[in-house]
Amino acid sequence: MRPCWLLGLGLVAFAASSSASFASIIHVSDIEFNKNTTDFPYLPTHVVPKSYYIYLNVSLKTFSYDGCVSIDVEVLEETNLIKLHSDVAKIKHVLVSNPTPNGNNPVQFSFLTTTFIKNPVPPGLLNIEIVFRGEISTEDLTGIHASFYDVHWNRQKSEFMVVTQFEPTGARRAFPCFDEPSFKAMSQKPLFRRTPVRACTRPGESSKARVSLDATVAALDYFTDLFGIENGIRKVDVLAVPQFSAGGMENWGLITARHSVLVPKMTPLSIRKKYLLNSLMSHEVGHFWFGNLVTMKWWDQLWLKEAFATYFSKSLFSFQVNPQEKSEALSFMVGVQTTALYQDGYLNSTSIQRPVHKPDQLLDMYNLATYEKGAAVLRMIHDYIKSKNPNKDLFLKAMRIYLKRHQGDSVEAGDFWNVFQEAAGENIGALFFEWFKKPGFPLVTVSLASLGFADLMTLKQERFLWSYQKNENATTWNIPIEICQISEMTPELSNCAQKMLTAAKAGDLVQNDMTSFHVVRSGHYNLDRLLKTIAKFKNEHSYLMKRTVAHSDHYAKDLQKKQRKTYDDFDQNGNKIEYL
Repeated sequence: MRPCWLLGLGLVAFAASSSASFASIIHVSDIEFNKNTTDFPYLPTHVVPKSYYIYLNVSLKTFSYDGCVSIDVEVLEETNLIKLHSDVAKIKHVLVSNPTPNGNNPVQFSFLTTTFIKNPVPPGLLNIEIVFRGEISTEDLTGIHASFYDVHWNRQKSEFMVVTQFEPTGARRAFPCFDEPSFKAMSQKPLFRRTPVRACTRPGESSKARVSLDATVAALDYFTDLFGIENGIRKVDVLAVPQFSAGGMENWGLITARHSVLVPKMTPLSIRKKYLLNSLMSHEVGHFWFGNLVTMKWWDQLWLKEAFATYFSKSLFSFQVNPQEKSEALSFMVGVQTTALYQDGYLNSTSIQRPVHKPDQLLDMYNLATYEKGAAVLRMIHDYIKSKNPNKDLFLKAMRIYLKRHQGDSVEAGDFWNVFQEAAGENIGALFFEWFKKPGFPLVTVSLASLGFADLMTLKQERFLWSYQKNENATTWNIPIEICQISEMTPELSNCAQKMLTAAKAGDLVQNDMTSFHVVRSGHYNLDRLLKTIAKFKNEHSYLMKRTVAHSDHYAKDLQKKQRKTYDDFDQNGNKIEYL
């Protein structure tokens, strides 16, 4: 029996076939589809979708469509409940049947779905077919919606295209489905044109999308080589959408993004516009691995896809722009780290990972904490692991294991931390997991006292805030600090090593040689030195005058942030910045 064979049958009801392995009566009142409500009613986990076949007959005149979805599911334990999401205009027919070698045997038919009253469904395979009617939205850019545009050669004529936007909860508005990330399943995606990578624009503008096409190809090649694993699809289309709710969407095989970004009016692009375009395309392509190939189980761990896509998309940019002009470190600091630090300095900032129980909480997850701060913390972890073994990139090794082991699956943060412990030989999760659970970031203060025979440096941490507000939680972190020796004989930083300032508020170090504490460029924290420390450094002019501009610039940025704290004296910070 072909999928969605109910579509042409009208209002005919079917009795259970005598050859069916089980049969039970389904009543209209027993059928339950979860809609968007004030709370998330999580779907039961004992029925799991395996594959979808979706047919839509779209009417562009009425902005509506008739559809049928055929879902193969696996029942893991005996149950009298099958529940899924639907927010379509009307459910017409439902057929639940068990597949056999000869096709599907109808179990029973009714108008809606899901509770089996008489006999519980035993473990095994089932097929659910639902015929429905949906509407194409002309206002809300989610689910299946229209996107209007002017014809290129006739600005007086308006056309429109029909587009989908499913993340985070828009799929249920298009067709009945199991609309949660942990219920990932394959769908039939027939190929009509086998061009490996293609850009689609409105008529007359395809040549302007060449730069977007090149960025997509470069990202696909880069990530395939970097991760050592294919992305799981045979072709990729890039579609320019005039009216779109997001910057881009990583539909597996069909990236959608705003027309204004994908089809620039003028080329060649400036460095800034090239950065924005390449960042967008590499971010969406990165989701083919982080998000599509491997998916988080629930929205509270959205960073498992968004932070990784942000991090690796920024690392790719250094390969697409003249490396003499834009280093990877500078690109990342400007594009991600400073943005994350600024936003994270407020008392009401949010943590990277946090509970999601309501729809408004879900939408709030798409913020700087999940994207930029998540990427900044990942980079800090990467550098920490690399400092332990400079000759091997154990972070990248862990990523390859993670993707290969969990491809096609849904994961939790624990799966990520387990792989890192395996690859790095250290419990990375225990050291850094709090960075994902706590809002804000630390300010590390270094003070100096002379013991006569040596210097005692004290490191103290507290949560950084732009304006003084009492922090009742007294938040602390495990912080990687880079310690380097300096002297007149070695005017550059030497013998640098990473140390961990633990979650204790303060720690002391006794140093016989002058020591420089500085922000690890990838560290998600600020560092302040008190005047005594600066005064000692000022005596070492032979070193300080030779210090690299990059370090001085980073110190200055550090202190400019600290300067805005109301309880720190402006003149003191001004002196420090002037000296640097």
